[in-house]
Amino acid sequence: MNYIGIDLGTTFSAVAHLGPQGRPITIPNAEGELTTPSVVLFESDDSAIVGREGKRAALAEPGNVAEDVKRYMGDESYPKTIRGRTISPINVSAIIIKKLVQDAEARLGPIDGAVITVPAYFDENRRQATAAAAHSAGLELIGIINEPTAAALAHAFRSYTTPEGGVTEILHADGQLPEISVVYDLGGGTFDVTVLRAVGYDLAVLATAGDVQLGGRDWDKRLYDHLADMFITEHGQDPRDDPLSRQQLESTAEEMKKDLSRRDHTLFVVNHAGKTLRGKLTRSQFEEMTADLLFRTESRLSRAVRDAGITWGDVDDVLAVGGSTRMPQVQAMLARVTGMIPDVSISPDEAVAHGAAIHAAVCVANSGRAEAPQEELREDDVDESVEIVPAAEVNVVSPAGEMESATELGRLAEAAIAPQAEPPVGTSPLDELAAALKCESPAPAPDQQAQRHFDTTAIDNEKREEFLDWLGAELTTLIGSIHTTSVNAHTLGVVAETQSGRLVVSPLIAKNTPLPVRETKCYATVADDQKHVLVRIVEGESKTAEDCLLVGTCIIKSLPPGLPKGSPIVVTFNYDAGGRLHVQAVHLASGSWAETFIRRGDGVDAARVHMNREILTKFKVS
Repeated sequence: MNYIGIDLGTTFSAVAHLGPQGRPITIPNAEGELTTPSVVLFESDDSAIVGREGKRAALAEPGNVAEDVKRYMGDESYPKTIRGRTISPINVSAIIIKKLVQDAEARLGPIDGAVITVPAYFDENRRQATAAAAHSAGLELIGIINEPTAAALAHAFRSYTTPEGGVTEILHADGQLPEISVVYDLGGGTFDVTVLRAVGYDLAVLATAGDVQLGGRDWDKRLYDHLADMFITEHGQDPRDDPLSRQQLESTAEEMKKDLSRRDHTLFVVNHAGKTLRGKLTRSQFEEMTADLLFRTESRLSRAVRDAGITWGDVDDVLAVGGSTRMPQVQAMLARVTGMIPDVSISPDEAVAHGAAIHAAVCVANSGRAEAPQEELREDDVDESVEIVPAAEVNVVSPAGEMESATELGRLAEAAIAPQAEPPVGTSPLDELAAALKCESPAPAPDQQAQRHFDTTAIDNEKREEFLDWLGAELTTLIGSIHTTSVNAHTLGVVAETQSGRLVVSPLIAKNTPLPVRETKCYATVADDQKHVLVRIVEGESKTAEDCLLVGTCIIKSLPPGLPKGSPIVVTFNYDAGGRLHVQAVHLASGSWAETFIRRGDGVDAARVHMNREILTKFKVS
């Protein structure tokens, strides 16, 4: 009955579990280190080395090493082919996860389940890919938590044994810890800032902002390019053109950054093509060449506080998380902007894993309280006018019987729906509109639990009871009382067509809306005698449809003939606290409707993930 928390990082990863008296403890890897470099050396077609040794091997075999894949999660364009094969970020991440679990099992015994963390600003594709990687690695995933929320949970929750043997809790309930915290999480490859409010045992996210393409690696890259430019100026050759020289240059830049976090200057040596460059770089020079990167984090920090509807005077604590927060320029900026000294009482490298371990215990403690899953909606249960359509490929049968792609359907039905400033009758809620137009609203779908695909695995009740017995009644009560709520990191909406024919995004759930939430809007058909309605669900802040992420679709097909242009279509988004989105589209006049459920994992090829899992069971990872 071992449950762990995994911080799957861009440059380093960590694993933790809940130890005696509820203390989160980082689990050392096989090499005795508390963090594992997220680097994979593909030694052969069926074996890989993960961690420090793989990182060292990058200097000798740069073509066989994969790193920084977290930045490519959800995007299969990872720019590397290894041993003649194109690898995916999901596969590389799965190998890293397998290594982390193996090392945890060597210390604890079999792992029964895990919580894995993701940046708060990850979009749905990236979350899906992370869940798929965990599944591919054979991990029993019991939950996913945003990294800043995990870090805040680690800071908020402390329990220790009193001399009498009881448990003394230190949580926001005792009034001694901050009520509003800002978590500034600058890791190796991603950046998040989250504002949280703690009231008693409730930890609620108020707002989040970030950049999934910003992290310590970008500071390394500035040094890397600076050294390369200096070498070109002195010797007329670019060390970045040679794979081995490029890898050595990257390693030099990374070590220089670390040196400049400890002292005000560093010396460097760059070798390439038999030529050498030596020199000195000061901290002030480094800070000048990276000032714009720091400002990017500062602007998002200010935005998050603004979006939370508070001022810095309302903030009680600022938590610095992620190894890159060790840079003096980050500490100085945080002190200047917030007026507070950042809290680093938990190691920036371990805080997220510790929070994930606590959340794993929360998931186990609360799993028995969930209602039994209801029977899933089956194809036979759906009205003939409804088709539930997956996010990837949309195919419908037209009245003529031909199979048409989503693109062709979009052409026939134009954009399917158009924005409507005012509902035709009454107000926007679905039932009121339906009643006003004297048509029946479809019965709401049962509030089923999220179907467990790649998202989470059911917790074995016998192991759960064993785990809770081990925790003890007092600690179980404390952990079971913890409740975290979040917000959606990105705006959710639908694609609609304006009167000029331009495709735009019509938002339904704005960014940073607390979950769960239900929103309804009225739209209209765009043509007379329109046969189908295609509702495309997108995620993103842009008003331009092409710039947003398509996360799902649903179709109302075979509408009654002769419908006039402007016939009302009502779209309802129901987004639960677990991150599952239920979308329902209704043509009010006829009662024709369609719905779809969007869950983490649905955008990933299930067959491929299961095949990866089978392959990785035989794949040697050390």
